[in-house]
Amino acid sequence: MYKVNVIDAVPGEVEVLRLMTGYLGDRLFTPRQRASLDITINATRRPIRVPISRDMLLPQKAGFGLGPPTAFEMTVSTAAGIRDAGQVIAHELLHISQVTNGRLVLNRKTKKIDRQRKKVELARWMGGKPVIIDQ
Repeated sequence: MYKVNVIDAVPGEVEVLRLMTGYLGDRLFTPRQRASLDITINATRRPIRVPISRDMLLPQKAGFGLGPPTAFEMTVSTAAGIRDAGQVIAHELLHISQVTNGRLVLNRKTKKIDRQRKKVELARWMGGKPVIIDQ
C-alpha cells in the first residue's frame, strides 16, 4: 500500500505525486508485493529530503529466516519543483523494487579490516560477490 501524506505541500501537487506513485508501483511490484508493502511518502514544501535509509533496506526476520523488508518511509520536497519530487520518488521506489525482488541484497557483518573487527555493510547485486559499502 502506498500512502502520500501532506505535511505542508500544495494539495494539487500531492495528488500528482500520489498518482505517479501508484503508476510506478503498478509497474515495479507484483500484486502480491503491493499488498504486503507499506510505503509512506511525506510531501513538504520545505527544502528537506529524507531518503530511504539503509536500515530500511536490510532483510527482516520473517518466519524461519530472513525475508525482504516491507516497511519504508521517506520525505520528499516540492520546493525544487514537482518534477524533482517525482524523480526522487521514482529513484527510491526503484531501490525498493530491487530489494524486494532480490536483485539487490544488503547485509551487516563483522569483518576484519586493518587488524580490527568492524561492523560493515555489504551489498550484493544480482547474486554477485558482496562488496563493502563505504561508511
